[in-house]
Amino acid sequence: MSAAVDLRRAGLQQAVPIDLLRELHEHYLPAAVRSEPWEEALRWATQPLHSTSSLLVPVGDDHYQAFDYLPDAYDDALGWPAVRDEIWQALTSFVPPPDAITIAWAAFHRHELGVAEAALGRALEAGHIEAALDFAFMMRDMGRSEEVTGWLSRAVSGAREAGATAEVTVGLKYRLAWWAGERVRGAGDPARALELAREAEAESVRLLGPEHVLTLWCRLTAVRQVGALGRAEEARRLAEEIVDMGTRLFGHDHEVVSSARFEVAVWTVDGGDPRRGIALWQELVVDDLLVAGELGDSLANIEGVMDDVADPALTAELTGWLAALAGRDDITGTIDDVTAMRLHGTVAWWTGGREQGLGDHRLARDMAEQLVEAGRGILSAGDKEVLRVEAVLGHQLGRMGDPVAARRLCARVHEDAVRIYGERSTIADFTGNLAEIWTLAD
Repeated sequence: MSAAVDLRRAGLQQAVPIDLLRELHEHYLPAAVRSEPWEEALRWATQPLHSTSSLLVPVGDDHYQAFDYLPDAYDDALGWPAVRDEIWQALTSFVPPPDAITIAWAAFHRHELGVAEAALGRALEAGHIEAALDFAFMMRDMGRSEEVTGWLSRAVSGAREAGATAEVTVGLKYRLAWWAGERVRGAGDPARALELAREAEAESVRLLGPEHVLTLWCRLTAVRQVGALGRAEEARRLAEEIVDMGTRLFGHDHEVVSSARFEVAVWTVDGGDPRRGIALWQELVVDDLLVAGELGDSLANIEGVMDDVADPALTAELTGWLAALAGRDDITGTIDDVTAMRLHGTVAWWTGGREQGLGDHRLARDMAEQLVEAGRGILSAGDKEVLRVEAVLGHQLGRMGDPVAARRLCARVHEDAVRIYGERSTIADFTGNLAEIWTLAD
């Protein structure tokens, strides 16, 4: 029964052959316990309960699947084990390549990144080039730019043979340019990325037209590289043109417009006006929460400017603004649990003065403690935002005079972050910095 449920928890929607189910069933049997015969177990699981469906539902000829409500019930049960490795391995081999992408997403949401990568690799090898786009999204914060550009390059090369549409081909090319360029200051090759972005834009204009949304994405990708090459004023002006054009074509709330507004803020800051850039990012934070119900990269960029400027008055002003934003009813009613954890966790982090700053550590500790308790009840223990707020809690404990507790908690969280997301991930970098502070404090 548990094997059938875990198959559905792992993203499989169709019924499976009885032979596969019996093979997987063996992994759930305790070695030291004498279990009932397979036939008896199957008979019990397929017996209808109280005039409703059975726990295990026959589908067609010798195929079965778990009853609909069971996967969610298992996930909602505190302490229920994660999907077993044998299930992931069997599914990655069993499902057709197109369905492997669905399995990859289920694995990604359960923090099984190795499984997700293996499933997407199988789909890409079978000619499903869209798997490269999924891989790029999943690895966005994993510090694996070279591998992502490799996947996207393979997909671009195979697009014609795979019969990809113009939209897919252009989408692959501009994302390749974005990943090849400077996503983090000092990394990437913006000159090469600018060349790729302009090639993608020319192809998009030819195939889709100058006002197609993908053409604007290509242009925006080029803008990023123009700024990275030291031409901040030019990049800001070009980004503003895309804001105007995108608003006219698609509306103020469209994603390409929001991204262009983000670039305007970036190059406003780099052009020498950090306070104006922060104000533009603040507007984006509010719009992202109200319209999309999520947080983009604006908060992280605001924090970067806060660190560079090192102005206590500005820090206090921005912390108060964010705390007020997190308490707005129209915000809390829009966002999901993960976004709420990230938003409130950032409030706690800023309240405590961030990594090295001065702040109200007692209040930040109390906030972090409440978030950790709440997060464990609604999110998985391995969720990035839960790990982040646990590290924030550890850091505040240290600032309040308990370096031993800080070192123990931050080190444990960092180990979890590396194990789940890899040592080059942004969450591993964040937790690693805090763990190092309290290791050196010994």
